[in-house]
Amino acid sequence: MVGTASSIAFMASEIPTMPKDSVLISWVNSLHYIQRPGHDIISSLVDLIKIKDLPNEIYLSVGSLLNTYCRDNPSCSFHTPVVNVMKEYEKVIKSNCKTKRTDDKLKILLALRGIGNAGLASNSRITDALDRCLLETANEDEIRATAIDAFRRIPCNASRSSLETILRNELTDSELRIHSYLGLMKCANYETLHLIEDLFEREEVNQGAAMESNLIFSETSYIPRETSVNFTTDLFGRSYNLFEEFKLKKSSLPIDSSYNIATSSGFPLILKGEGSASIDSSLFFELDVSRILEGKAKLKGHFKPNFGLQLQISMLVDTYSSKSGVEMDTSIHTSSMIDGVVDIDGLNSISIDFNLPQEKMELLKLSSKLQLIHGSSETNEFNPENYLEEILNPKVPYEDAFDCLLVEYAFGIKLCWFKRHPRVESSPINQKILINGPVEYSIELKKNSPKTSSYTFRYRWNNDDKNLLFYLLFDTPGSPVQGKHLLQLEIDYVTSKVIFKYYTPRRSLDATGEYIWTPMVRRLNASINVNGMGDAALDIGYKVHDRNDQRIVIPIFQVL
Repeated sequence: MVGTASSIAFMASEIPTMPKDSVLISWVNSLHYIQRPGHDIISSLVDLIKIKDLPNEIYLSVGSLLNTYCRDNPSCSFHTPVVNVMKEYEKVIKSNCKTKRTDDKLKILLALRGIGNAGLASNSRITDALDRCLLETANEDEIRATAIDAFRRIPCNASRSSLETILRNELTDSELRIHSYLGLMKCANYETLHLIEDLFEREEVNQGAAMESNLIFSETSYIPRETSVNFTTDLFGRSYNLFEEFKLKKSSLPIDSSYNIATSSGFPLILKGEGSASIDSSLFFELDVSRILEGKAKLKGHFKPNFGLQLQISMLVDTYSSKSGVEMDTSIHTSSMIDGVVDIDGLNSISIDFNLPQEKMELLKLSSKLQLIHGSSETNEFNPENYLEEILNPKVPYEDAFDCLLVEYAFGIKLCWFKRHPRVESSPINQKILINGPVEYSIELKKNSPKTSSYTFRYRWNNDDKNLLFYLLFDTPGSPVQGKHLLQLEIDYVTSKVIFKYYTPRRSLDATGEYIWTPMVRRLNASINVNGMGDAALDIGYKVHDRNDQRIVIPIFQVL
């Protein structure tokens, strides 16, 4: 998406012949990224939104784009292109959002949410249609609640009497009443607060909570029927909910400028700056709290933060036959990926499985170099070895350092860092690292085997009348390099048997035995195997005897 009226017109001409796949949806979603749409772009939306069989996501994207336009044009609801686009939303929700078809229901829901996105673009015809949708008792509660939420960005001078009607009616489902309450409080005035105060005094059950999160209850139960949490962030001029499926792939040239300055020599001095940025990131979270009251929860997620930024700044003198000058080239990027599942069962069980598909993850890499340019303007010849004199000056030594955390043998991965930069205290231009020579910093996470991709963590704890179990495991299943760590203790209170295991990639210990635990005898008889080198018998403990009013303790310790 280039972000021009011509590009949207091109989309409108190509979309009818395109297959209904992810490429088409990405085209539609790209409308979100237009940060300053003009009147011509909004005009081109009219033809686009009229195309038949478009993905329903078009209503969300167009609504967001209208809201962006309206932020710079407060009277946008009277602009002809905006009015024409909003008429298309009217056609979708019809007179009162009534439908019996599942496909139409989804289309209506996304159109209502698109109206909510549009905000300032909504006019009185739209708000009247929303009133009819939310007051129509034949509609499903989901449609009515979505119609109420569509008021969230509509200016406060628009009538919200329908929300008051819903809130006053005690026979209406409490979910709808609380949605109406939240909608009214966004534009609360003295009359609204007086209404709320009066209702709270007469209400039998007051169970709403609204801060950064909302819990919605029904009068028939103290178990919440609905919860909503505001996990949103602003990125590239758009708001994203962190618990939706989120993908962002975009490239741009934020800096592309040059200035020619006349000099007394007759040759121009050219100052030029070029900057490019690219991002290919995705984020997904799925949280299951359906059994949270039992202490159980499950989180599934995927995170891929790939980002790159390059900046080139040069100062050249152009003699028409050749160019001479200085160029600074700076880049920063990160490339990594992780996905996994966390399963929690109170304090008794925790399971974590995560994957690192990449053999090397560059958590952060920054480099900068300063170099002289000598060459013909026609052939654009360039010799990268012609660095500035300060860079090759032995009076400016470099600091090089490389190290890794010593966890490779234990976990199959290693965290390494590298740095190289001029020692600034010895530089003629003190404390200005970037103009003293090449600079490089990096932090990387590397795997000891490319076949190692998954990692497992398990925790178990149980202690009841029959047995005790403590189990802690970290493993790299499928890896050719041993990465198993295990700590396990089992005690059977019924049979008085004990099992203890301790494994690492370099050491192991197995022990099984029986114990006696009485006031007079406390004793453990066990068979122990260390590093697989054969069994050893261990007998340890003590006995207690009472003799002549004295208590005698006899220690026991024997290894065979």
